[in-house]
Amino acid sequence: MKTRHERGQILVVFAAGLIALCALAALAVDVSSVYSTQQTEKAAADAAALAGAQDLQVPGSRALGDPTTARTHALENLAGRFGVAAPAATDPGCDPTGDMTDCALTGTPYHIAMSTPSKTTGDPRSLQVSVFIPNYQLSFSRLLGQNGWNVGKTSVAVLGYGSKYAVVTLQPPHTKHNQTDANLCFDLRVSGTNTLLNVLSGDIGTNTSATTTLSGEIRLADTYTIDHIDDISTGGCTYTVPNTSWSTDANGLPKGNYIGPLPLIEDPIYPQAVFTGAPTFADQSDPNAVAATGLTACEALPGFPTDSNTLTALTPPAGGTLTCYKPGIYTGKFSLTSNKDIAYLMPGAYRFDGGMKLGGMLAGGMTSGSGVVLVFPQTVTLDPNNTVAFFLNTGSVDCSTDACRAAPAVDFSNTAVVTPDGLTITIEVPREEHCFSGPVPVDVVALNQPTWCKGNTVTLGGGGLLKVGGVIYAPSDNVAVAGNSSTTGYVGQIISWTVTYSGGGTLEQNYPGEPGNGVLRLDTACSGGNTPCDP
Repeated sequence: MKTRHERGQILVVFAAGLIALCALAALAVDVSSVYSTQQTEKAAADAAALAGAQDLQVPGSRALGDPTTARTHALENLAGRFGVAAPAATDPGCDPTGDMTDCALTGTPYHIAMSTPSKTTGDPRSLQVSVFIPNYQLSFSRLLGQNGWNVGKTSVAVLGYGSKYAVVTLQPPHTKHNQTDANLCFDLRVSGTNTLLNVLSGDIGTNTSATTTLSGEIRLADTYTIDHIDDISTGGCTYTVPNTSWSTDANGLPKGNYIGPLPLIEDPIYPQAVFTGAPTFADQSDPNAVAATGLTACEALPGFPTDSNTLTALTPPAGGTLTCYKPGIYTGKFSLTSNKDIAYLMPGAYRFDGGMKLGGMLAGGMTSGSGVVLVFPQTVTLDPNNTVAFFLNTGSVDCSTDACRAAPAVDFSNTAVVTPDGLTITIEVPREEHCFSGPVPVDVVALNQPTWCKGNTVTLGGGGLLKVGGVIYAPSDNVAVAGNSSTTGYVGQIISWTVTYSGGGTLEQNYPGEPGNGVLRLDTACSGGNTPCDP
């Protein structure tokens, strides 16, 4: 039999347990209410972030849209969702011309915070929206001393873009076994005084990294980036800071996108021009290779330019000659010695087994019709060192965009020579399989193989005006662009083992296709993920 004292202890324990049980029940009720409110806030924040972030895109380009418009539309979306009028810009904390930290949504308990770029990602094409109740009134937990909580949810919407490369270099990173060979930290170089690589449309993709020397510069338009594998701040790599701030971050390193250490950017393996059944010529002096001589005779050929400004550009100076050539295989070196002469390549595919040495002007594809493709074996050289002008697949001289460039050449299988994306291929150096097959050599120097992806076939420029539309595809070649003309030249896409720009000139480069629109998505770190973002 229990004593009176023992019965009293049981009553105290029961009362304490009952209080604890009631507290837990009260907390459960309030937590359930908060969870339901947060679900409403999350749905509203997600929708507003997506509605606003789409204004950060300029269709058909990487240009940044208006952040004020993005914040305005996001705020209007929130107001409509909660059935109230959008706050005025004069309301406290609600001015959409800047980030908002606490904008009260009149007629509701909700407050809004908004920023672009997102505080979390820093991406200029991101919009962060927070919906919160700063003093959410609790029903039962106040009995335990909890009067209210700050209850809110945050979403971040981001515009993402797939890479559209204007330049790709394929040399693998760290090709010495100790991974400290600074000479192989960069397979894209801009060297020399005042050499400027100005990428107007497109990203740069490199399996190592990119560097400049002296006052050389790399400029990237909009928010295009240098996608690089080597981490240029470590591993023996150094970077020479250019003399402008646009291409460096706060640490003096190039603005880029570190995509390393693996996988590497792969050779896209573009199609090769077919020469089965092609006519064979000795060199430029072979009479069978000449389609016509003189401007009047060339004008009569189908596929020769007809607009007056281009015809003027193709008119040789006094003492010079215009010669139009047929497509086919040239077994000897194609030489153009006089700086007064002009060689015009008629539409089609050309293979120069003996290489090319140029003075004067070489042109082809100066119409919007079918263009040319030039193929060089890795064992020869394309040397336009003394060229006055080098124009390939440019379209007419008045053509200023890729929309009016020459159409792809048709090879001897009657097939257009294009990339899988439909880009015109203008110059090709066939891929050397040993550069890509098997494991990457741990020490290129120790292998002592002079042919190991050390071809120097394509060299462009060297005093003349350089204009090349379409794609230069030389996946195992060390391409050099050495133009130093006082007039700005341009090149389309380059895919190579390495590429070096020099000569003190300005070269504009473009991905020769549409940049495409961004894909709008919610950033999972702030929109439902496990890692909370900065509110």
